Amino acid sequence: MDLIKIAIIDYTRSLMHFRDKRLWIMLIIPGLISFIIGFLFLYGAYISGAAIADFLSDLYPFKFGKKAAFTFFHLIPVTYLIAIMIVKYVIYIAIYPFMTILSAKIENEYDGVSRQRYGAPTFNSILRALRVTLRSLYKEILWTILFTMVGILIPVAGIAGIFIVQSYYIGIIHLDYTLSRKMTYPDMLVWTKKNRGLPLGNGFVYITLISIPFFGILLAPVAATGAGTISVLDKIKLSDDLESESVQAKV
Repeated sequence: MDLIKIAIIDYTRSLMHFRDKRLWIMLIIPGLISFIIGFLFLYGAYISGAAIADFLSDLYPFKFGKKAAFTFFHLIPVTYLIAIMIVKYVIYIAIYPFMTILSAKIENEYDGVSRQRYGAPTFNSILRALRVTLRSLYKEILWTILFTMVGILIPVAGIAGIFIVQSYYIGIIHLDYTLSRKMTYPDMLVWTKKNRGLPLGNGFVYITLISIPFFGILLAPVAATGAGTISVLDKIKLSDDLESESVQAKV
């Protein structure tokens, strides 16, 4: 719960930063792109969800767990699961150029010290974004398949597991907008594993926001980028302070 509280605080600070620094203009284009993509995916899931859930329930071959399987497929229709799984990454790629600029701008203005130049993404940064996206997507798919099988027998455990997996891997992406300027791809993987709570908390709030009709998909990607930037900067500053205190103590 502490991780969720910290993430909520960082999202609030992100939105306050947009207000104080008059960055609301940065919401318009990414927000509209996110909204259009999200609407198309979720609408497609809506019109096909119930029929496919019934079809999958009928395919379940055993009498044991039949009701649990029916409950699971209708509580979390597979079409919604696939739509939410994929749409996050489609939105990420579509608005990546805007979010890298936003993240650098927030870092520049976060503590009043200008240190980052920001402009159009480079070829290498785009390749890294694709690499991070593909890794997160295939990891999420593998874990989602596992928790789907669990959910057929224990619906609550399956739903909780899927939610955690989706939160964690999309959270890594939101943090990497900032981490990409500070460390290599392998170092980023080590850092996020060491600080799992940051991507998990960020993604938890993001998935919750994006589930809100219309308003959520418009605001969530931009707010998540701002919150991820603030979380990374705070964590790195804390680590630097602790390292400095350790060195001074040894001296």
